[in-house]
Amino acid sequence: MRGVSGSGKSTIARAIQKVYPSAVLCSADDYFMREGEYHFSADDLESAHKYCQRLAEEAVRKDSNVIIIDNTNVKRWEMKFYMDLARQHLYRTVIVEPKLDWRNNPSLLASRNIHDVDENTIRKKIKAFEDYVPFYYAWFLNRTDSTMVYNKCCNTLRDCIKNVPGFCSFVLDKDCSVEEFLEYFRLSEMPHSLYHCTAKFLGGPKSGTVRRLEYHQSTEVQEACGKSFKITMTGMIVTSAVVAARIKLSSEELLMIYDKPEENTDGRLKDKLCYPKGSTAHLTIATAEGVLPKHSNTEILAIADMERNNADGKVSHRLKSGVVNLWDKYYCSVNFETPVEINTLFSGF
Repeated sequence: MRGVSGSGKSTIARAIQKVYPSAVLCSADDYFMREGEYHFSADDLESAHKYCQRLAEEAVRKDSNVIIIDNTNVKRWEMKFYMDLARQHLYRTVIVEPKLDWRNNPSLLASRNIHDVDENTIRKKIKAFEDYVPFYYAWFLNRTDSTMVYNKCCNTLRDCIKNVPGFCSFVLDKDCSVEEFLEYFRLSEMPHSLYHCTAKFLGGPKSGTVRRLEYHQSTEVQEACGKSFKITMTGMIVTSAVVAARIKLSSEELLMIYDKPEENTDGRLKDKLCYPKGSTAHLTIATAEGVLPKHSNTEILAIADMERNNADGKVSHRLKSGVVNLWDKYYCSVNFETPVEINTLFSGF
């Protein structure tokens, strides 16, 4: 939760608890409650926040599904502890701010807050309020679905290695066992992370990302945050550099908040090809050593070019898992026999 005193944070937090009765609410305000009455002391503020942090740590240890941090969080650094805690324990964070018209009205907020915070203090808090711009926005999978995707992709790779003649030498330019192939991509065990489908990479303030703040502040993106969306896994690509699951964004709402400049959908880059919006949507499953996850975009577009041009020399094999297409050397795609629908949470990271 984010917002100055009186803006309605706690009201929203209670509403979330009604939807998720097992949700754990952590608030520095609770430190000042004595026998049902609020006794605030500025001298104890640091202790109050330490208390709130301990509550959050305990909730994480108990593997609570929903944890609500109900503090003002005016400055970005005030959220850092909780952001880091969530990241370490594979939680996804959703920033929730009251959107009422009077949320920036100091006099009204002073009259509404229950902690007797004066108008001048609230005015200073509003002025000091920092926007939180994430590094990227994405559709995030939970642990169960991430495990399902990992297992499906690994089983598909095993199927390809065992039943497509010369598969390993085609992709990696060497013969190897199933175990050696998986080890090459560090897939012998499931990575300690959850999969996500990036909607827009923003980077930092100096990243030079096109439409960085425009995208972040757009109504469509802000309204989508915290919502659940279904995406569809239709297949995979396997190259010498990456293993990635291909994703179909099947609704206009999904495509509206998907923004990948490399697709050049609007033809803005005159010297580059244009691709249908959503062509590069994917989950990066694994990369070879030294290869960055973002390289999946390049590899998917390379295969999209081959598919569009119906590249000569393509060899196809029908397996239990689907149709395997061997394109140019090192490039392979798999179209699943049965696409897989996945529930995701849209948020920033």
